[in-house]
Amino acid sequence: MKEQQMACVVLILVIGGFLYGAQTFEQRMSAARREANATKEAADAAQQAFGTSKRALDVLTKSTVELSSFLEEWEPHLRATQSAQSTEQSIVDLVKQSDIFTESQRFEMLERRDDTVFKNALRAHIIVKDEYTKSMNWLASLEESLPTSRLSSLVVKRGDSGNDIQMTLVIDLPIAPAI
Repeated sequence: MKEQQMACVVLILVIGGFLYGAQTFEQRMSAARREANATKEAADAAQQAFGTSKRALDVLTKSTVELSSFLEEWEPHLRATQSAQSTEQSIVDLVKQSDIFTESQRFEMLERRDDTVFKNALRAHIIVKDEYTKSMNWLASLEESLPTSRLSSLVVKRGDSGNDIQMTLVIDLPIAPAI
């Protein structure tokens, strides 16, 4: 009987080992199920947040379509005025190409505290002495060539000879921040 008792004890130990293994496996499985459920709930919440954000983005995109097209149209002109040196050079080149006589050209940097977008501006002081038609045509082409420019001051006087005029211009060009 001793051998039979020993076999029963070994059999009970083996069955106990199987039960312990099954219980450990069940605990791991329920922990994995809880984790999977929590992950699924987090994924559902993230999906809902994504849907809400996407709808808000669509509404914002629709409401700013005019502003976006405006920016798209002006972006090349604003990129051309990102530094004072390039802006100054574009004015000098425009004067040279027009073949008008300028008595003086002077440039200065302005800090614009009231403007939240364009904090700096280049101010050009130009005195032109040339024919009336040629000078006025150059003035008209100025806005086409430099659309971001603003004519702050313009004084036109009669020139020294018959058809000549003297124009004193003050032009402000905003220096765009990096886009």
